[in-house]
Amino acid sequence: MCGGIRTAFILLAFLVLPAFLSPGVSAQSAEVPISEPQDFPLRPPDTSSPRDTLQTFLSAADAAIAGLLRGEPDQQAILRATAVMDFSTTVDGNTWGTRVRRVVLLREILSRIDLPNAGEIPGDREVAESDLTRWRIPDTAITLSRVERSPGFGEFLVSAYSVENLYRFYRQVRQLPAMGDAPAGAYETMFGDGRPDQIRPTIQERLRPVDTSTPLATFEGFLESVNRAHALIIFSRSATDLSADDRLAMEQTVDSLLQRAALTLDLREVPVALRGNVGIEAALQLKEIFDRLSLPPLDSIPDAQVVEAARQGEALSLWNGNDPLRWRYPNTAIEIVEITGDDRQGQFLFSAPTIRNLADYYEEAAAFPYRLVQSGTIELQYRSPEISPGFYDYYIAERERLEDILDYPPKGSPHYQERT
Repeated sequence: MCGGIRTAFILLAFLVLPAFLSPGVSAQSAEVPISEPQDFPLRPPDTSSPRDTLQTFLSAADAAIAGLLRGEPDQQAILRATAVMDFSTTVDGNTWGTRVRRVVLLREILSRIDLPNAGEIPGDREVAESDLTRWRIPDTAITLSRVERSPGFGEFLVSAYSVENLYRFYRQVRQLPAMGDAPAGAYETMFGDGRPDQIRPTIQERLRPVDTSTPLATFEGFLESVNRAHALIIFSRSATDLSADDRLAMEQTVDSLLQRAALTLDLREVPVALRGNVGIEAALQLKEIFDRLSLPPLDSIPDAQVVEAARQGEALSLWNGNDPLRWRYPNTAIEIVEITGDDRQGQFLFSAPTIRNLADYYEEAAAFPYRLVQSGTIELQYRSPEISPGFYDYYIAERERLEDILDYPPKGSPHYQERT
């Protein structure tokens, strides 16, 4: 059984965990040793101070990862590791697949940095004496923050921002060796993003609709969808041992990913019968434009906090007194705008005027070279900063060829019923 399939079966086991075992319960007293959770299986993990939370996570994560690598998931260890993390702003943070992946990412990061000695991390006494509300792991942006609401009041958890950005942090340290005897390499072994034998299962996880609740989520989801489709095309062209069924399934997956990217576009001005093809072509043209521009700093793109502030009239960069809220890609006329007044109300999509003028924008951009993909700090902030060179031209040529010689789109494609 290949690694991707094995991992899928492992993660499936967590879908049936009973609801009463969900994390978020109140912290136990600091005197309870974290090394013997099996003696009191219902005792919640100790999160009463940054020191206790970090020790709890390291112990539980090591046990959880060891079990996953053996193919014998330790559910109690997984529950303890996830219980010290705030998933409230992480996309699909309520699913066990996402939570397990984040546990492994955080452990990989901590394995590669020089953690302070336990005595240098605030414990119960320091928390009580100074009314401490947050502590940052030195030389990182990973923060342990005290919960100020119920349930979980007073617990120190790995902050929502930290959990949401773990993959970005991992990209910045994954080339570093593990410190001392710390474990490392589990993430690539279990999930292996980009490996040929793992790319299809990874893509299958990403066929769910793009999160369009903020300009940041829309932009990152768009980039990721197109780049995943492009990676799959590259893989299929280089693989010589794929069966006809495998290639058909891969083609359908690419089509689904591009449809997913098209869902970030406001196509209301496009006739319904044409939206399938127009949406994909527009998405690929838009990606060609972005591939020739420098990516903006990630923290300059409005996230959930900025959107909420704008709705309160506080973030003037996103809201200037006119409805709807909007964000403009730097030095362009390309905008992501909040939809109002229909069934997609509240979603942030690339605006209808952007789509209307996209062909002209693409013609202007096509004369410029693709940006260089470098390991700079800005690119490393993104989940998927890669470029997809020539993907638009390839898609147009391939679609025309397949329309001539095959029953295309294939059965099962989102376009099939529409076009027949």
